[in-house]
Amino acid sequence: MQNYSESEESGVTKVVKDQAKKQGKKLAKKVAKKAAKAAVKAVAQAAMSAVSTFITFLASLGLPFILITLGILAFIFLVYVSVTLMFSSDSNVLDTGPEKELYEYIQTASDATVDSSKPEQIPYKVPPALIVAALQIYDSEKHIGVSDKKAVKIVADALKPVFHYTTRKGYVETKTKTCKKNKIGTEICTSKNEKTPFTLNSMDSVESWDRTVTFTNEETTTGWAKTSDQDGDTTTDTQSRASTYTNSEKTEMDYTYYNKVLSGSPFNYGTKDKKTVEALYQATGGQIQYTEWLNGDKLVVTGLVDLGMLGSDVDVTPGSNVPAQFMKYYLAGQKKYGVPWYFLAAIHRVETGFSTNVNVSSAGAIGPTQFMPCTWIGWNYGGCKYLATTAPGRKILATVSIINSHRGYGTDGDGDGKADPWNEADAIMSTARYLAANHFSTNQNDALWAYNKSITYRNDVVSYANQFKNAAKYNASAGSGAIPPSNGKGAMKPMVGGITSGYGWRNLGYGPEFHYGVDIGGSIGTKVAAISPGVVTRKSGGCPTVGNIHSNCGQGWGNYLWVKHNVNGQIYEAVYAHLSAHMVQVGDKVEKGQIIALSGCSGRITGPHLHFEIHKNYRNGYANVVPPGTVIPLSD
Repeated sequence: MQNYSESEESGVTKVVKDQAKKQGKKLAKKVAKKAAKAAVKAVAQAAMSAVSTFITFLASLGLPFILITLGILAFIFLVYVSVTLMFSSDSNVLDTGPEKELYEYIQTASDATVDSSKPEQIPYKVPPALIVAALQIYDSEKHIGVSDKKAVKIVADALKPVFHYTTRKGYVETKTKTCKKNKIGTEICTSKNEKTPFTLNSMDSVESWDRTVTFTNEETTTGWAKTSDQDGDTTTDTQSRASTYTNSEKTEMDYTYYNKVLSGSPFNYGTKDKKTVEALYQATGGQIQYTEWLNGDKLVVTGLVDLGMLGSDVDVTPGSNVPAQFMKYYLAGQKKYGVPWYFLAAIHRVETGFSTNVNVSSAGAIGPTQFMPCTWIGWNYGGCKYLATTAPGRKILATVSIINSHRGYGTDGDGDGKADPWNEADAIMSTARYLAANHFSTNQNDALWAYNKSITYRNDVVSYANQFKNAAKYNASAGSGAIPPSNGKGAMKPMVGGITSGYGWRNLGYGPEFHYGVDIGGSIGTKVAAISPGVVTRKSGGCPTVGNIHSNCGQGWGNYLWVKHNVNGQIYEAVYAHLSAHMVQVGDKVEKGQIIALSGCSGRITGPHLHFEIHKNYRNGYANVVPPGTVIPLSD
């Protein structure tokens, strides 16, 4: 919004008067009818008529103008929030007429902000909710009279990301050997080598509304892929490899583009306008940190969760993409050195395919996680170079004390008194030790680079780590006390701890407010469990781990999850808020008692706890909210 202290005729007040004259009583009646259905774009415009009466009423009380303005702002903002939610959520709540048509047009405009034929662009698509949020002020304050669809297109086109590409050349090299037996059984072979060039449009950078992304493109040659084909007496063996490019990504949360676009023509938004767009977008559950960026705060890019904080009271069940027999080694490395198990699994996968291809590499690396002998026993060990050239390197069976004296990284993982690089338990524990020594906890990228000195390798490890983490399930060990005991067929309490703030009215020192959930006290990192079977419907992250009473990150919830649960046949949608970590993704099915998150202190908060809300059928603002105590037990 504008600076309302400048003049009674500035900003919203002037718009209100202008609109009141234009809209009249007819639209004032329409807003009441349509607002009850929470479904129409016309609400925002019609609300301006109702505000005219609202102004007169406040003025008759003799209140200072600033209070009148605040009342106007509160009323208009609530209307804006309602409209933003309706046009960015489920279209089923909309009528089948113009409102539904506008909803679909907004979705199409959002899709058109990227080239859907290029998969690398899709993650940067402008969210429909952001288009609606930015449209609110533009349509009601800046360009009254512009058609809805034209306004949508103006906003979407202005906010769409800018992509920078470079055309690079590569080639596919093919070696073909064809052998054919003649009538007397003699095999006659011919060979042919070909190089087929191609061009590759590789992305160099992206300017998006909330981030900048730069890519470092590295020329690489793949290994030879071999195929064989038999056709009667003719055998054709083919080898092929490609000279191409791989890239590594660096992402920074940066609102320079957002700020520039909305400050410029045709919007000309002031700082308060842009903060209003931010607030409206947050009201839909969208993640935005514009205010923090404006204040110079360090912004957090949501990454992999360090599950090392879970401790030994949690059972981890891997997905089908990780052999279960190695989990005890990964978890042991995580426990001792604080390197998440899924990174250890990823390195094991990339290096030797989970020990299915354990050989001495061309560089001399050995074992399931491919250590250089001198790195294992220590570079100042006199015989390490000899060991490196001794096939297959099995002479390295040193005690940990010898290795430590020579500053090596080999470790005894199975307690047999020896550190053997060909033993899975020893090799995986040593990988964890090496990564920890290279400061994995503070600089993941540098630690992975140190392990192999390859950007491609690092990217592969991170990719597999993400896959393994997301495919796994986390449950508290039986009788561990990590989560409350289940209460039979009903729902369970999501976290151990006392109720620090109940459902209903409260005052935390900044005025009375209605608390639509319960707060369960607990330190950062306390396990949060699913109250019953369900499906994850929404996830929001990126908020600083420690929030404050003034933070509006994640619309005040900080990092949160929404999960749609089935409790004895009744559907509820629950909100788990102020989290420090997520363990599930949108669309994941969860089981009762499954650990889905860790509690924290993110968002608008006075101390660490879990905020828990529950809504019958689905969350629709607070229209369907029910007291949590009617669904879950409130005591442990």
